[in-house]
Amino acid sequence: MVSRKLFITGILLIIGVFLVDLVWGSIDLWRSYQGNEIYQYWLPPHSTIVYEHIARLAQPLMVRLIMAAVVFVIFIGLKKKLKLEQYGIDDVYLLAISALASSWPGFLIALAAIFVVLIFASLIIRLRLPNKEDAVKLIITPYILPVTTIIIWFMPYINNVTGLEKIRF
Repeated sequence: MVSRKLFITGILLIIGVFLVDLVWGSIDLWRSYQGNEIYQYWLPPHSTIVYEHIARLAQPLMVRLIMAAVVFVIFIGLKKKLKLEQYGIDDVYLLAISALASSWPGFLIALAAIFVVLIFASLIIRLRLPNKEDAVKLIITPYILPVTTIIIWFMPYINNVTGLEKIRF
């Protein structure tokens, strides 16, 4: 079971990684502007355009945070409204971490892939049961993180084939 402490640790770890990436990207951007005679005029005191470029580096992190919050609220609401007993709060925590890690449009692909893997796994379990009348509960917990990791790994290839990187909000 995923505890609230582990959930918060995972979110803080992902945010920390992106903040370190933002700081290093900002430092590299600043140094590249200092090294070029034309781009030196984009630095203060001549201009503040470098701050806009640094803000563009922070935009993916903000989109990920907003998406994770929306996913968390939607799945908590669905769990309460539909009274889904087989889905626990740990599933919602893992889906929010998955949304934070994979972002747009990777989370939608990961969510679809999780349910496809879940259906195949339940079919295999159903075929292996000695009594075919036993019900198979669809539990998504063991499939969330492995499928999300695979989707994150293959996301550049998926984007090149499908053109999903062109869909922006």
